[in-house]
Amino acid sequence: MATLLKNADLMLLQKNEILQGDILIEGQYITALEPDLDPPDRDTEIIDCSGWQVFPGFFDMHVHLREPGQTHKEDIESGLGAAAAGGFTEVAAMANTSPPVDSPQLIKELKDRAKQVGGVEYHQIAAATAGLAGEKLLDLESLLEAGAVAISDDGQPIKDVGLLREILNQSNQLGFTYIEHCEDQEYEPENPASEIKMVYRDIDCLASTGGRLHLAHISCGEALSLVAEGKKDGLNLTCEVTPHHLALSSEIIKKVGTGGRMNPPLRNKEDVLALQEGVVQGVVDVIATDHAPHTPREKNRPYSIAPRGVIGLETAVGVIWEQFWHGRELSPLVLGRMLISNPREVLNLPSREIEIGGEATLSIIDPAEKWQVAPDAFYSRSRNTPFAGENFRGKPVLIFQRGEKIMEQGRVKFPEGRN
Repeated sequence: MATLLKNADLMLLQKNEILQGDILIEGQYITALEPDLDPPDRDTEIIDCSGWQVFPGFFDMHVHLREPGQTHKEDIESGLGAAAAGGFTEVAAMANTSPPVDSPQLIKELKDRAKQVGGVEYHQIAAATAGLAGEKLLDLESLLEAGAVAISDDGQPIKDVGLLREILNQSNQLGFTYIEHCEDQEYEPENPASEIKMVYRDIDCLASTGGRLHLAHISCGEALSLVAEGKKDGLNLTCEVTPHHLALSSEIIKKVGTGGRMNPPLRNKEDVLALQEGVVQGVVDVIATDHAPHTPREKNRPYSIAPRGVIGLETAVGVIWEQFWHGRELSPLVLGRMLISNPREVLNLPSREIEIGGEATLSIIDPAEKWQVAPDAFYSRSRNTPFAGENFRGKPVLIFQRGEKIMEQGRVKFPEGRN
């Protein structure tokens, strides 16, 4: 059966154009794209998309799905379900699992597991050092050959400058991106100097080695200014910011308690405004959730010992659209580049576009739909969100993966028989 999407706002990212029109999906592919299409002479589902925004599939390049080792918090199945419910067709999982993803065999096992689940496409980021200990550099080429899309000791910054230089040298030779968690652990994370010093150090290393460096979850304005300076100097440097750092300041902790304890921590209002301006001005390349599940029991500990991290897959679109589509009237084309084109470029993956002959992998958003965050209804196994009970405008309503409808109106349709 074919599917005809009518009256949509189609985001043609490469052309930097919004086309108001229709898409015909047959099998895995888009077979027609016109302002006004008639249905073919066979069984066709017609979906009125008036007022909806149709994008190539959203990609969250920074998630923690806790498999292997901590599947009581999240596993690949629940994590991919949460991704689909949140409007994402692809994710890239970090390596700081238990054990860490530091071998070609484990990469293959996790990718095979994700294929069994189906639905959202799964990518794996591999560790840089054995056991994430920051000491013994792994055979990075073998990890890339096994399917890793990037290298990162995320959660454990590389302390040894000589080792970081070697990683960046190999990045230059092998063409991969190294993703750094910027935290100088001589400081408490709440001290912005922890992030600023590490960002400065890493950019200095990049300038002398070349390679590709991506700075994860930037949280303060001064660090972002350093990124802007590095880009002006022509470095192959990119960065990401999370939805929660774009929307929340540290003042919210009084209200949400450990629900607002994360790493990097929430900063002050001036930092939030600086990050938002970085999105508008194009200094920020990627918005990624850093989806970090923890159980209620863990999060209910006293603040100083509760684990850091919040989930974000199922709230990201609401937060982003509320802040930027409604709050700043930012073009959805800009948001699309940060959720689709730029993360794919950072990870050396082929670009996606809505075009005839292209795969029908689509994220469809109703920018006007009002909804309230209800963690008990999440597909994620965890509930640790600082946005519980908040009201947003903007919600994913349909997801197609290679022509297959995998989410509709919040209901995830994989694995088969789950719902």
